[in-house]
Amino acid sequence: QEKALEEKYKYAIVWRGPLLRGIAGRMEGFEFRVYSGDHNPRHFHIIHKGRGIDARFSFPQIKLINYIGRSNIIGSKENNRIREFFEVAENFQKLDGEFRKQLSSIV
Repeated sequence: QEKALEEKYKYAIVWRGPLLRGIAGRMEGFEFRVYSGDHNPRHFHIIHKGRGIDARFSFPQIKLINYIGRSNIIGSKENNRIREFFEVAENFQKLDGEFRKQLSSIV
């Protein structure tokens, strides 16, 4: 169902691109997001709206820190796929670029 919705609304998703600041990527319903002004340690959020997941992962280590107020968790296979996603240089560079944007907006 999620793939069907993404296909149906693909042009709306592209259109809202400027509103998606801080998003470093997407994979299998997960969204990888860097929030500006977020506290230390350096981390990013992995969100799955359909499953009610908001997890914090360390950067640059890409390791689970904890979950934010939700009861659903990321399984070990998904955790491995997330790490593999960021082993791709292009994906890691995009995440790093979001951290750099956040730092430059603070200065």
